[in-house]
Amino acid sequence: KLPLAWYLTLKLLREHIMQSVVGVYNLALARLGGNQLTTINSPDEDSGVVSLCNRLFPAVVESCLKSYDWSFAITQAALALLGEDQTTGLTRYAQPTDCIKIIKINGEREDHFRPLCILQGKHILTDVGGAILTYVKRVNNPDDWSPAFYNTVTWGLAAELGIALNNDRGQQQTCGEQYLVNLHDAIACDLNQQAPMRYPCPWLEAR
Repeated sequence: KLPLAWYLTLKLLREHIMQSVVGVYNLALARLGGNQLTTINSPDEDSGVVSLCNRLFPAVVESCLKSYDWSFAITQAALALLGEDQTTGLTRYAQPTDCIKIIKINGEREDHFRPLCILQGKHILTDVGGAILTYVKRVNNPDDWSPAFYNTVTWGLAAELGIALNNDRGQQQTCGEQYLVNLHDAIACDLNQQAPMRYPCPWLEAR
């Protein structure tokens, strides 16, 4: 049983995250000219628009996270060894529970033409020993997103709500187009932030 102080801290943190999520919902609804929500008492709340937003939000965020290797969502973890897979002879590891997209294993990049591993349910099969995984993690707290990613998610959610809430394919198409534009801009912004800083060369400048 958690101490009371820990319980209260976790409760306040959960409430803060939910309020941040409400901000995403409200901006998406504003894109559609809809009414604004005040608060959400539970992620499982079933009250019309809130329930619909709660169902669509995780899928939209996951889709956005999978679209690119976002700097704010990249992490590393040493994989837990589970032994040898009897069918393939490969080494079996436990996949991190928050893994959205695999980027590298032991520094070597995963790609479609030369896959480094096989995903099998919640397991990762590979011939790499002592595997350290670099991956995009699940980040559902809007406070941890970049501003450009935040804006992209709101347009993506608005596109989903356009058809699911309003049954308006025009709204869905318009918001979907804005989602793609903002996704492109968010990726470009993230790339610029990751690019190494170029320092002026006095010798070249003197020429």
